[in-house]
Order: sequence, then structure tokens, then C-alpha cells
Amino acid sequence: MAISNEKIFQQIQKECERALLNEGNAREHARAIQALTNLLLEENVESNETNISPKEWESMVGTNTNSPSQLIEKRLKEKDGNGDDIFDF
Repeated sequence: MAISNEKIFQQIQKECERALLNEGNAREHARAIQALTNLLLEENVESNETNISPKEWESMVGTNTNSPSQLIEKRLKEKDGNGDDIFDF
């Protein structure tokens, strides 16, 4: 459930008024205001991150070739070792 920006701004305004009335707790109200503004900023960042079109994604990541890469192993053949046995040196 998303909170509207208007409600957040109203809450920020209330916290500002409380801070002006009670200067002893101004730091607490400032922290509440900071938390509310961070909430606003995070909502804007999240909404911008999800707007990636498939073409943009393809240009960033590339196309999927669906062909698994295979490692071609060439064994060194010598007359005194390097066979299939793990004890051949």
C-alpha cells in the first residue's frame, strides 16, 4: 500500500510546527522530518528503476544465443605420462 506524497508532506508540516512549538525536542522532530523526506526520495528512486523497456534491457545485457559454451580440452600426449590415470605425472 503506497502512501501518497501529499500525506507525507502534511506529516512533514506537522513535525515542523511541533518543532517550532517545542524547541527542546527539535532534534527529535528533525529526525522525523528526515525519515519522511527519505521516504519520499526512496519512492521516487524505486519508481524510476522499474521503467526499463525490453529493448533497453537487451542493449544493456545483450541477446541470448541459447548455445552453451563448450570447453574443448586437448590433452598433452607424452610417452612417459599424462594419461587418464590421476597418478600419471
